[in-house]
Amino acid sequence: MVYSQSVQIVAKINKSSIELKWYAPELILKEGVNIYRSTDSSNWVKLNNAPIKRFDYSFSSTDLNEDNELSDLKEILKNNTELEDLSKLILTLKSFKSLPLSKYLGIYYSDNDLELKPQTFYYRLENQSGKIFGVSKPIRFGAETASAKIDSIYYDQKRRGVTFGWKPDPLSYYGVNIYRSDSKDSIGALITKDPILVSKVKNQEGKSEYPRFFYSDEFLKEKHTYYYTLVGLDFFNQPTVPSEPIKIRIKDETLPAAPVHLRKVIYGKTVDLKWYKEEKEEDFREYKLYYKTPDDTLLKSLNTNSTLFFQDSSFKAENFDEGLYFITVAAVDEEGNKAFSNEVVVEILDLIPPGIPENVIVVSDSARLIVKWKANQEKDLLGYKIYRSIENDINNLSLLTAAPFKDNFFIDSLPKNAMNKFSYAVISLDTNLNESKLSALASNSMIDITAPREPFLKNIILENQKIRIEWVKNTELDLLGYNIFRKKLKDTAAIFEQVNHTLVPPDINMYFDRNYELGTEYVYRLIATDKAGNRSRPSNEFKLSVPREKKESTISVHFSKVKYARKINTLHLAWKYEQDFEEQEIAQKVLFRRVSGGEFKVLKYISHERKFSDSDLLSDKDMEYQIRIYDKEGNIYRSEIYKHKVSLKK
Repeated sequence: MVYSQSVQIVAKINKSSIELKWYAPELILKEGVNIYRSTDSSNWVKLNNAPIKRFDYSFSSTDLNEDNELSDLKEILKNNTELEDLSKLILTLKSFKSLPLSKYLGIYYSDNDLELKPQTFYYRLENQSGKIFGVSKPIRFGAETASAKIDSIYYDQKRRGVTFGWKPDPLSYYGVNIYRSDSKDSIGALITKDPILVSKVKNQEGKSEYPRFFYSDEFLKEKHTYYYTLVGLDFFNQPTVPSEPIKIRIKDETLPAAPVHLRKVIYGKTVDLKWYKEEKEEDFREYKLYYKTPDDTLLKSLNTNSTLFFQDSSFKAENFDEGLYFITVAAVDEEGNKAFSNEVVVEILDLIPPGIPENVIVVSDSARLIVKWKANQEKDLLGYKIYRSIENDINNLSLLTAAPFKDNFFIDSLPKNAMNKFSYAVISLDTNLNESKLSALASNSMIDITAPREPFLKNIILENQKIRIEWVKNTELDLLGYNIFRKKLKDTAAIFEQVNHTLVPPDINMYFDRNYELGTEYVYRLIATDKAGNRSRPSNEFKLSVPREKKESTISVHFSKVKYARKINTLHLAWKYEQDFEEQEIAQKVLFRRVSGGEFKVLKYISHERKFSDSDLLSDKDMEYQIRIYDKEGNIYRSEIYKHKVSLKK
């Protein structure tokens, strides 16, 4: 306690007396005080005869001789009726140590009139008017009581130093002395020049509070053990009970010399590391190797299962996984201090290719081939490359995938007319672009679903008692041949039937049909077939009438009478048949006419009549007439041509 915002009463308990001091904010109570005592804080007995005032006590020569500061302090008090803060601080601190000054300030009283038995007292201060300045806490007299001591000591050890803090008790002691020893059996030497005084300060929020630490002892020896004892000083300058010794071990935090020239040699997944250290310190313990990856924040031990001594300046690290590593070596002393070398960067490359794809097969489908294989199981698999050739030609493989292919099947879409046998091989590759060897070739052809183009019939002729059928040859490379079909034209129930017994080869464009019926009209068509069995659409159709067996002609017709009627410009024609014939043998009878050598055109279809009058005559034109008779066997019988020229000029 340095200041108090109210009068605080402190006591020193002796065997037969109780000494009292009191401290007010202004330090000195000018009007003086009266002291009262009570055993129950209800009934109070006045102890002093006259008020205790400042300056009532006079310093003796002994006082002044033993403490030469008292004269100076007396002058301060004489010349300053109102004490400044600094003066109050000086006087207060001095009063803790000096009983004569306390008496001189009028802040001291010794209660000697006590019955020597255990009892509790309360003391009260009043002025002349009865105003109460303060009341003490209960004071136990004549019985053993717990002595004051520094409570709740804590510390923070740092490099070559230690910082102390404790729980302040401003009513038990005003300051703290700290002692340091090299042995726990001795309190050692006082290291605080003056008692440590603590007071509250304002924090950032403006609230008054004690700082966390009150004293720091620095520049201590490394690798040395110290014992600290804290002792408080009460307001009568008496020490409190010493604290228990506090053991502080100052670690060796001086780093050993770091290894230098760390270098590496990489082969496969093994790294040879070498380094150099010029001198071995007395407390050198070992080397430790550490590594980390780009994703690590903390170093990891590399030589966990082996100890490396000073003479060991190399280490072989094995079985690294693929990746990037940062490696360093540290010299370690007995205290565990580590000094690190330079860092080397190690990149372990994956040089092992993935396995060769297995069980490669090719499944045929329409207009595509599907390549399948067993999926690889490597964790770092990037994908596959697919190659293609024709007819197992391993020397002329073409890459089909521009980028690594992820799936374990590949669909190769091809032109529909691609009839080759295609071969495929697969390569696997990992994220480091290591490639496996080529898989075994697997081959297949596409299912041909493309039919040949429909053939084109060019001509059908009956000659030499056989029907010759001609067509234009198809150009498909996989053409297997042709089939010829026919049916009877007039038989509505007839269907097309195949004529040939075996397929006509693709390089032939003609066929002779010898198996036909006379007097029958046929319709022919052609269908092409390829090697996959695909059939074309039917060709164009061609008709052919096969006549009956020819007989000697028995039918003859000619004009029997022709007469021109000028007035009406009409030509009367009559005809007759030289032989009789059965009408059922006749298919058609037709009267044709042409003008001036032009094309004969039908003028009239004849039934049973045998005459016709033509009134559609043209002037100065040759009008020519002919009768034609068609029998059911396809024979044609023609009359002579009758010519008549009409002239209407008079």
